[in-house]
Amino acid sequence: KMPEEDDGLPNLPPTYKRLMLMQQGLSVEDAKIEIMQVDMVQDDSLKMDEVLIKVVAAPVNPSDYGAWTSAEKIENWRPRPIGNEGSGIVVRVGSSMASAMAGISVGSKVGFTGLRNHQGAYSEYVIAPLATTFYMEENVPVEDA
Repeated sequence: KMPEEDDGLPNLPPTYKRLMLMQQGLSVEDAKIEIMQVDMVQDDSLKMDEVLIKVVAAPVNPSDYGAWTSAEKIENWRPRPIGNEGSGIVVRVGSSMASAMAGISVGSKVGFTGLRNHQGAYSEYVIAPLATTFYMEENVPVEDA
C-alpha cells in the first residue's frame, strides 16, 4: 500500500520508470531495451475520461515480441515504449463522476489496454482511457488479470 497525502490520495513520486525499446534485434536477445525516467503526470492534466494506474503486472504477448524483433529494416523506425496491456491499481481519476459511472475509483483494481500518447504497459504508471479500462472484482488477484 502506498503512503497517503493529506487528501487521502496515495503519494506519487516525482518521476517513474518506463521500459523503452531503443533498437530492434533479429531476436529478443539482440533487442536493445533501456529504462527511462518519466516525469509524473500532474493531477490537472488528466482528461475527464482518463485514470492514472500504478502498474502491477503486464504480460508479454506475440505483438510485443514482434515489436522487439525484425528480420527486415523498418523505415522511419524510432525508439518506443513497449507493452500493450496490463493490470494495476487506480491512483488518480480525471473525473470522479465519469469514473464512478464506469465503476472505477481511486484504489480500484483494474485491467487496461489501448494506451494513448505513446505509453507502454512496461512502466510503473500509465494513463489509460476509461473506455479501455475495466474493473476487476475483489476476489481476482490483480497479478492474474
